[in-house]
Amino acid sequence: MRIAAASAGAASIERQQLERRRASGARWFYWVAGLSLVNSIGMLTGQHWRFVVGLGFTQVVDALAARAGRGGAPAALLDLLLIGGFVLLGHFASRGEMWAFGAGLALYGLDGLIFLAARDWLGLGFHAFVLVMIGKGFQATCQLATPSR
Repeated sequence: MRIAAASAGAASIERQQLERRRASGARWFYWVAGLSLVNSIGMLTGQHWRFVVGLGFTQVVDALAARAGRGGAPAALLDLLLIGGFVLLGHFASRGEMWAFGAGLALYGLDGLIFLAARDWLGLGFHAFVLVMIGKGFQATCQLATPSR
């Protein structure tokens, strides 16, 4: 009886750890969205600084709008769509939806190619770090989905 109770307790602790890892991975979507929003607001208001964890897609859109000298409203709308997409991915990932982690990994990985093309090694390094963290959340989600858990 004690062995069964100890085994159940260990399984419960392992499940809690996996749930924490899933939640931690999902939160990175919110960080990316939030820092991208700050980057976009800064860029569209004429600031020249940015967070490296943010989306490269929004930075490209904002830079093109700034270079054109107009188009702030369309750029802001596109930024909000991209950022909102990452908020939605975070929401669904936090609920344990594997597709959200997979889609987010793919999209953020593609976004990282912008930093590679620009030879922005710091931005690329942070993208790699965030991808690893999201990947850990995805892995935990997969482990939680197996019937033995």
